Parts: sequence; structure tokens; C-alpha cells
Amino acid sequence: NHKMDNEEERKNSTEEAGSSMNHQPPSPSSPSAASNSGQKWISNFMAGASPPKFVSLEEIMHAANAIFFMPLAHEIAVDKNFQLQKLEPEENSIQKKVKEIMHKAFWNILAEQLAEDPPRYDQALVLLREIRE
Repeated sequence: NHKMDNEEERKNSTEEAGSSMNHQPPSPSSPSAASNSGQKWISNFMAGASPPKFVSLEEIMHAANAIFFMPLAHEIAVDKNFQLQKLEPEENSIQKKVKEIMHKAFWNILAEQLAEDPPRYDQALVLLREIRE
């Protein structure tokens, strides 16, 4: 008896679930029946809202940067004659002097470390890393 009740419940639930898949358009002779069953058919296929997704500040900044550089990327892709010009600082500018001092300091440190006994390769590894990048 209990087994028969379970089979009936399963049959009823299967019929209800299959009703939206086996839906046939209503006959044009009954307009009210057509609109009601059509609404039921549509509501069976509507998905619920997805839960809100929280976005980190880092993701927002990444998207903002991508949008900011998009016109430049487009210009580079479309314009065959597009060229970037290397910015050379003026002869006696502070920018040029700082650059020269930094280069000399880097190479002096590299030479000192390699001249030590035993040689240290810290600065040489930094140089190789920068070259690779």
C-alpha cells in the first residue's frame, strides 16, 4: 500500500514537471485560456535572480585601467603609421642628471660586487632579471 502511494506521488510530480515541456499552444477558440496557460508556460522558464557578486577595489581599478588604455590600443591596432617617440630629456635637465647618476651607481655597485673575493652576484642577478623583463 505504501509502495502504491509512492508510485502515485512520483507519477503526479512527473506529470507536473513535464507539463511545461509538453505544453502545446492553446486553441485560438478560447482567448482567456490561451493567455492564462501562456503565462504559466512563460513563468515556468523564468530563472531566478542570481546572488549579488561583490567586486574588489583591485578588480575595479584593473577594469578602469583597461578602459583608459583602450583608445590607445585601438589607435595602435588601426593606424599603420602609429609610432611612439622616445622621450629624451633636455641636455641640462635634472631628469637627465638623475638618470646618469643612477646608471653610474648601478654599474659601480655591480663592478664592486663582482670584484669581491668571493664575488657576489646580487646586482648581476638584478641586471639579468631586468633584461629578461
